[in-house]
Amino acid sequence: MRLILLSFFFMGTHFLTKAQDTAPIEQDSLNWESVLYTSYYSQSLAASGTYVKVVQDSNLFKFSSGVSVFNVLRGQVPGLVISPFAVLGVPGFRYEYYSQKSASVLLDGIPFNASITDYLNFNASEFSEVTVVPSPNALSFLDLPTTGAVILTSKNGKGITKPTFECHSNLLMGWAERGSRSGTFTEKDWNLYNSLSYAQDFGKLDIRLSYGAINRWPSDRFIRPEYPMSHFLKFNAGYKLGNRGEIRAVLSATLRKQNETTITEEITNPFPIPADTAYTALNQQFVTANLTAGYRLTDWLRLTGQLSVSAHDSTYTGESTQSSVSRQRKDGQAQVNTYAVVNKSFGSSLEVSGFAGLQYATMKLSLDDFTGNGEQNFDLSYLSTGTSVGFRKYMFTNLLLKVPLSENDKINYSVSGSFVFSELFKSIPISSGKIRYSFGRNNFTDYSSYPWQRSTFIVSRPIRPVASMELGGDFSFLDERLLVSLTHFNDKWAVDLPGISELQRKGFEGDISYLLIRKARANLKTGAVFSFFGDGDFRGSLLAQLTRGKSFISIMAERVSITLLADSQSFTRLRDITIGQSIGAGLLSKTWLSHLNLGISVRNIYDFTSSRNADYENQNFDFVKSVNINISMVFR
Repeated sequence: MRLILLSFFFMGTHFLTKAQDTAPIEQDSLNWESVLYTSYYSQSLAASGTYVKVVQDSNLFKFSSGVSVFNVLRGQVPGLVISPFAVLGVPGFRYEYYSQKSASVLLDGIPFNASITDYLNFNASEFSEVTVVPSPNALSFLDLPTTGAVILTSKNGKGITKPTFECHSNLLMGWAERGSRSGTFTEKDWNLYNSLSYAQDFGKLDIRLSYGAINRWPSDRFIRPEYPMSHFLKFNAGYKLGNRGEIRAVLSATLRKQNETTITEEITNPFPIPADTAYTALNQQFVTANLTAGYRLTDWLRLTGQLSVSAHDSTYTGESTQSSVSRQRKDGQAQVNTYAVVNKSFGSSLEVSGFAGLQYATMKLSLDDFTGNGEQNFDLSYLSTGTSVGFRKYMFTNLLLKVPLSENDKINYSVSGSFVFSELFKSIPISSGKIRYSFGRNNFTDYSSYPWQRSTFIVSRPIRPVASMELGGDFSFLDERLLVSLTHFNDKWAVDLPGISELQRKGFEGDISYLLIRKARANLKTGAVFSFFGDGDFRGSLLAQLTRGKSFISIMAERVSITLLADSQSFTRLRDITIGQSIGAGLLSKTWLSHLNLGISVRNIYDFTSSRNADYENQNFDFVKSVNINISMVFR
């Protein structure tokens, strides 16, 4: 059987412009640039049959460099939900707080589940762009544990010809009102992030080395998980193989240590907790290494290979007047894949692209705690196959397929396509426009991905099928000042809930932006993202961003009206205000600095409604309101 999987029109290894070097940019799904999902798979936005959003606005990265990179998605992507299962972690899209609905992460081409945010540094200072694909149909060739994914590209040293140092410092203060028998009190929470990086391109070799640390000083009046100081180290090096290929290695390591005694008083709100004295000891290490190689044999054939190894080792002891817990845990994963990538033209009308290959992963868990002790291993292997045909730059048909070689697994498939009618009908009064569609069925288990999410050994591995359908369109008007994306989606997935075997989520979502002012030194962009769900739920944001010279201000408000299985949310909130100022090399000519960026953000500072219904996003952070001060400096 011949295995071919698409790499769409304009296939290649082209990266989108790095965020730290760009002015504000809007990447809509009619753009002919390619998004690099993995080392062997890229796709032009125009050919995509699903909704795709690329965020690479340099202002969002510069002025929030010390907070989670996922914050740059706020107000940019419809249906965005911050997952409550990973603090400052991976968002979910279209779904409300079902545990398997957090998005997966493709970190430099390696797939992880949402738990990876508990182990590595995902602050914005480490990344150059973030891409969102809410539909599972966009990545059916992978064994992803969830619906949708966030694709992250790490910063590297490419194009930085002089030794360059970046320093980022971020201070965040959050607060919330709590209740005790002695009355209410304001609980404060301080977080400090500092990082330093070095990057340079030597010609054939480029490198980037960074170190970051997060320290936290929570108040001790409310029982919560303890947060030790975290140390992060990252090394990214690439070596060019002439003009035919490249080898790149990325190494990331995390260390956490803690020895702390916590005294808490009795709490009555939001739920009763008795007074306690607790001692906590934690020692945790996490390392992941990613080696990628690609080589072009001919103009139409390229070979790629990738090896990724991750390891986690932690010991935990917790003693208090209420209980005593100890745990020793080791787990790890190794992934390897190899692919052949094809891109062939037949005359001037037909473009056929593809890739074919094999994925293999193995995971191991060693656990010793009150639930038991022992080891457990899982292996997973599958083939990926598919085809893509592009006809005269206006019609695309795509197929993605995953064929499992392991037991207890099933085939994934998706069919998608797009019709770029503005390329065919040049006389219509529209800058660009396309219609897109996708449908597919994807299967996954809760335990086929890493990091290991279970705290106990696994007895069974139920397969959870997700059937997904999308129909939408992407349009631009007024010389591409007005961008409109509309999508109808209908997803069904299996669950294990009392009396419920299947859940369905369907509705409409939109992403609209208008460049109200477009001048050489000033831009004002307004936008709205929204999701209407079939059961009457709604989630939407209004966003305004002004850039004038080197000054930046962003304001976002959010409306949420959601009915969950056991509770509901309903509020209108001023979710975020960010103000930033850059100082360029001209004013810094007598210093070692080449750039200085200052930013301040406030979050959840005002409610327009008197409703006290829960905002689950806040409940799963440790603060409700916050102020964030960010400084970033570049030395050359």
